[in-house]
Order: sequence, then C-alpha cells, then structure tokens
Amino acid sequence: RMVDGAIPYRDFVLDQPPLVPLLLSPVALLSHAIGAAGAFGAARIVTVVVEAFNVVLLGRLLRYRSLLCVVVSCSVLAVFPAAVVTSRTVLLEPYCDFFCLLGLLAAFDGGRLSRDRKRIALAGAAFGAGCACKAFAVLPLVVLVGQLWANQGALPTPKHLKDAARLALAAAASFCLICSPFFVVAPVAFVRQVVLTQLERGARAMPDHWSRVAELVGVPPAPN
Repeated sequence: RMVDGAIPYRDFVLDQPPLVPLLLSPVALLSHAIGAAGAFGAARIVTVVVEAFNVVLLGRLLRYRSLLCVVVSCSVLAVFPAAVVTSRTVLLEPYCDFFCLLGLLAAFDGGRLSRDRKRIALAGAAFGAGCACKAFAVLPLVVLVGQLWANQGALPTPKHLKDAARLALAAAASFCLICSPFFVVAPVAFVRQVVLTQLERGARAMPDHWSRVAELVGVPPAPN
C-alpha cells in the first residue's frame, strides 16, 4: 500500500516503526510485475539473507575472542529457535538484529569499547535505525550508553559523559530522521500505533501495563 501512495499510520494501521517497510519497498514494487505472492516470496528470501548475514556479523564482532567462542556463538544464533522462526517469513527481528550488530561492531574496536567519536556516532546511528525497525533495540542501546558512561567503578569523567551523550544523541537523530516524515503527517496516529499499541497488546490477559512492559524486556513470568 505504501508503494502505491498510501501513508502508514494515516491511511492504514502499522503498529511498528516504519524502517522495515521502507527497506522492503523495492521488493514491494515487484508486486506490480510478479504479483503480491511473488513479491512476498522475494521478501522472505531477503529476510533469510539478512538473518544469515547476522551470523557473519556476530562472528566478526567476536573475532577477537577464542575460536571456540566464535563457533559456539555463531552456531547458536544460526539454529536458535526464535531466529529460525523469524527467518521463515517477513518479521522485524532479523532487521532489528542487523542494525544492532552493526552498532556493536562500530562501538567496539579491537575487542574493546571504542572512545573514537566517529565510531560512537556511527554506533548510535545504527542503533537508531534498529529502533526504527523495532523498539526493542532501545534495550541494548541503553546498556551500551551505560557502558560508555561507566568508568570501571570510578566516577565518570567528562569524556565518559560526552561519549555516552554522543551515542544517545546519534541514536535519537537517526530514529527521528527515519520516522519524522510519518510523525509529521499523522502525529497522533503514529504515537498511538507505535507506542500505545505495544503496551496494550495482550492487556486483557495481563493485570496491568507493567506486566506488558516486563514481557517486552524479557522478564520471566512470575510463578503462579
């Protein structure tokens, strides 16, 4: 619908950030030539390729560790049930993982957290794109900001604070650059569909919104 001129959030419901539909727009254009089923099949192939490339990125990220660490980590990602399920159709997780891994590759240099301003800015931009795929990317972003802020137990120096702020600002700028056109066109619908809907999903089966937030961040359910 988007490649035919409809605007997400305003003209149809899209309860996630818009980057994945934007990335797959060239594939969606194929539907004019090969039909919707054929274009969706092509999108599934693209998703499998992205998922496979994520394994390569993980191996590159861990290349400074032992060979056993690299082999085990890449093997687990390749056969992890959730990763296999998300690569069987067009879901957001492979694309979100892709940008998060790119962000981590930029943030780490030689197996250590980089303090180079350009690398930190690139890492922030990648994580912002990950958040524009799925809001879950904000969780590893927060962890990385905290790592840049921390100073091995000592008080953070101005350099540490600037690095953490640079990462957060770069992520926010990247996210806003991707999402702002849609927010400007339909601000209320954007907030309702992207933010509020995520908190309300499954609300009937949960006692409160905090339970939904806990589910989003992966907190195990409380024992009965």
